[in-house]
Amino acid sequence: MAQMALSESCLENGSDGEGRLSDLRRRTHSRGNAVYSRHTQGLQHQGYLLHGGRQRQEIPELFERIKADGHQVGNHTHNHLGAFKHWASTYLINVHKANRLIHAHLFRPPHGIMRWSEYYWLRKKYRIIMWDLVTRDYSKWLTAEDVLDNVKRYARNGSIITFHDSLKSID
Repeated sequence: MAQMALSESCLENGSDGEGRLSDLRRRTHSRGNAVYSRHTQGLQHQGYLLHGGRQRQEIPELFERIKADGHQVGNHTHNHLGAFKHWASTYLINVHKANRLIHAHLFRPPHGIMRWSEYYWLRKKYRIIMWDLVTRDYSKWLTAEDVLDNVKRYARNGSIITFHDSLKSID
């Protein structure tokens, strides 16, 4: 999953600093199972990637390239655990297991939710990052144009926009 912050001027003039906003989806980062686009090289807007520990193990060269390209990497648990489907202790162990591989100071919970007890402990070690715009690019009911229209309509200065790398988000 990738998250990027865009300035207001980028949204007003239809540009992301390197080209048209319509290229934005192709310029986002991959968590692992889709291709990390060559279009990200030279981007003026650095993003951060939420990376699962399992993806770090499976595709180490992708992880290193993302870091080499100047993007920050954040923890997204080892196995993309849902906070309410597991004991808090299991969830915390899974986060720390991922961080032994990722070495991140940023964290975002899968699905954007976690228990208060998990937040209490995780905020001591990580900067918790949430989003304010989920593109729903994984929906089979939305086209790429629909996703782009939603980004243009709802993004604000400093928005953190979530894109997904699953096959469902590629048209």
